[in-house]
Amino acid sequence: MEWMERPDPEGIRIAELKKEELRWVAELEEQIFSDNWTLSGLAEMAGQDRVISLGLWLTKEREKQPEKKLVGYGIVCTVLDEGDLVRLAVDKRYRQKGRGKLLLAALEKACRDKGVRALYLEVRQSNAPARSFYHRAGFQEEGIRRGFYDHPKEDGICMKKILGGKEC
Repeated sequence: MEWMERPDPEGIRIAELKKEELRWVAELEEQIFSDNWTLSGLAEMAGQDRVISLGLWLTKEREKQPEKKLVGYGIVCTVLDEGDLVRLAVDKRYRQKGRGKLLLAALEKACRDKGVRALYLEVRQSNAPARSFYHRAGFQEEGIRRGFYDHPKEDGICMKKILGGKEC
């Protein structure tokens, strides 16, 4: 299912990730995260009905052959009316241009469509840019998970956003 299209020179497209596209997600995982997920782990998760996984693509028409490049992705695990944003990533070369904001908005819409009312996440305590991004997107800090991250070991800041309806 296509979540969003925006006409611009890069042809940004956000759509559900297909299993055959997960190899590109695994490549981005390796570039972005010190605790990256493997292709087999991604494939196991993506096949579950309770998982929302969206990719952000840049598409350019080149003569007769379209070029398509995955530059971001987001993964939410849902349980009843709650979602856990387990990954939101944009390739470092394509940041600071509103792409993460578009991807998060598409994930939130997909969550609301599935009946999710609250979205949770953890972010590294030292990751000031990500914490600022999530604050601007309406997330509130709820607490700390001591030693949540490995490579390096670090606390995680728990954040929450109400998507609609009454608070959970």
